[in-house]
Amino acid sequence: MALPTSSFLRNTAAHRRAARRLEYGDETDPKIREFLGRISLLNNAFKISVPLSIAHGETVSRVTVEEAIRMQDIVSKDAELMICEKEGHGKESISCYYSKLSTDSERNF
Repeated sequence: MALPTSSFLRNTAAHRRAARRLEYGDETDPKIREFLGRISLLNNAFKISVPLSIAHGETVSRVTVEEAIRMQDIVSKDAELMICEKEGHGKESISCYYSKLSTDSERNF
C-alpha cells in the first residue's frame, strides 16, 4: 500500500525548508520522500489507541497549525486540540497549555 507523502516539509515555512532538508533529508528525492511518508506521524496516527492532548502554538513555523488540526481529525474522538494564540514552538512557548493543565489539575483534585 502506498502511503501519502509527508506534508511536513511541504508545509514548513519557506524560510525554514533548507535547514529542515539538512536535518531530515531532501524530500524531492523519491527514496527520501517515500521514507518520510512511511515514518510520518500523520500517516501513523491511526495506530494511536489512547486519548491524545495536542497543544500547538499559533505562530509556529516549524510545523504549521494545520498539521495539528489534521492530527486531531485523524484521531478525532480521542484527541483534544488546544491552539495557543500568539505562541511559538517548544514547551517554553505554550504557556496557555500549562495554564490549562494547572486549572484542570486543581479541578480534578
